[in-house]
Amino acid sequence: MKLIVVGGSDLSLRLDYINRIYSFHNVKLFGLDKNENIIHKEGYFYSSNYIVMFWRLLSICLFSKPDCIHSFDTKPNVLIVVLSFLFKNIKFIKTHTGLGKYFSKGNKHVYIKKILLWFFRLNSKRIDSVVQNERDYRLFKFLGITNLHLIRSSCIVIAQKDSCVYMDQDKKYLKVFMASRLIVEKGPLDFLKIVSEYNMKYGQNKVMFYLIGPVDDYEIMSEIRKCNYENFTYLDNVNSLSTKLHNFDICIFLSKYAEGVPRILLESMRSHLPIIAYDNVGTSDCLEDSYNGYLLRSGDVLNAVIKLNKLVTDSELRYMFGMNSFLLVKKKFEMNLITNKYLDLYEKYSKS
Repeated sequence: MKLIVVGGSDLSLRLDYINRIYSFHNVKLFGLDKNENIIHKEGYFYSSNYIVMFWRLLSICLFSKPDCIHSFDTKPNVLIVVLSFLFKNIKFIKTHTGLGKYFSKGNKHVYIKKILLWFFRLNSKRIDSVVQNERDYRLFKFLGITNLHLIRSSCIVIAQKDSCVYMDQDKKYLKVFMASRLIVEKGPLDFLKIVSEYNMKYGQNKVMFYLIGPVDDYEIMSEIRKCNYENFTYLDNVNSLSTKLHNFDICIFLSKYAEGVPRILLESMRSHLPIIAYDNVGTSDCLEDSYNGYLLRSGDVLNAVIKLNKLVTDSELRYMFGMNSFLLVKKKFEMNLITNKYLDLYEKYSKS
């Protein structure tokens, strides 16, 4: 089958999935990502301009006649919807990797939200829609969207070495981190409150806090600079963070953003980390309360501090939650499991 996969700047995060489908189908890639691991691939086209990308896709549809085009993320999904009206003999799949800031808790842009809901329904009878979490699935069902599939995330590789973990009861201090794109909806200000409240209530001796991610918001950067505790470190970037997560002990995730499935949670679970997180879209698909961490009401900083201290002071609980994290990510998000669901979807088109 001739398959085109269209993504944005995060195409490199789907590289394991892409490598797998290359062995089954004739694949061409479109994206914004100049990652060297993707550039060398045969049939990869990238452009920083979505209009240029659209015209290139249009040309391929006219002359190469692909069997199926599969898009990931909002802007590529827009291109797919437009193309679906122009080419009746091509099958289209769009994966919603999250509904974005307009569906985040507390967002007041009601009219933009209504426009997006209209877009989600647009030509849905001709397009297969894939969502990544239970809440998005229920929303799309409520909207009456047909050809709907729940496929959790774009998969994560779990190697044999990931199964190995040991419990160190003699650590002098534990490393607690939060990592994301640091916008207000992702919760960095709440993390800073947790640092402050924890230190005032329990002292600075047992825990080192790390906030990781790029900031382009003046208010957030100002609050980071005010957080001058000796056990707090801000890092704007950590190269290959996913390979270094075994150096941490607890993951905190405080997003109110309309996520798909947060990849940092999957990577933390693969690294046997217990998690403290707000009960949010996508997060609740990764976290089972009191099984592999604690799922809290959004904004409940004081309870987060109490739960954090419980993990800090109980090494056996920390170990048990970490093991459960690994078992859960292997059961629900392992690469072969997720990729096979997409391959089954492609197979339906190759037979039609």
